Amino acid sequence: MQDLDLRAGDRLVFYTDGMRERQAASLDLPGLIQDTADQHPRELVRTLTGAVIDACHGHLQDDASVLCLDWRGPSRQGRRTHAGADTAGPRVRPLPRRAARGRPGRPGRW
Repeated sequence: MQDLDLRAGDRLVFYTDGMRERQAASLDLPGLIQDTADQHPRELVRTLTGAVIDACHGHLQDDASVLCLDWRGPSRQGRRTHAGADTAGPRVRPLPRRAARGRPGRPGRW
């Protein structure tokens, strides 16, 4: 476990080693992250993955993942949004019951 001292407006960008493909070695990911600081997290992800795919000519040798989180800080007023997740809170719906189906050699397992 690690504590992070995040301030409103901070951004966290996580990426897997697949984003550092050998064919994309000339790509400056930290610089590209800095250059896209004003983009929405979704657009930053598209920009980074697109740059790696282009650098590899569309042929990645490894899986590549990017996650971008913007920290807005705590809010006592709740979220204000016009799109995206439901702000009324989570709704828990029960999963439908299914009869356990076995596979040959593995009874009772999915």
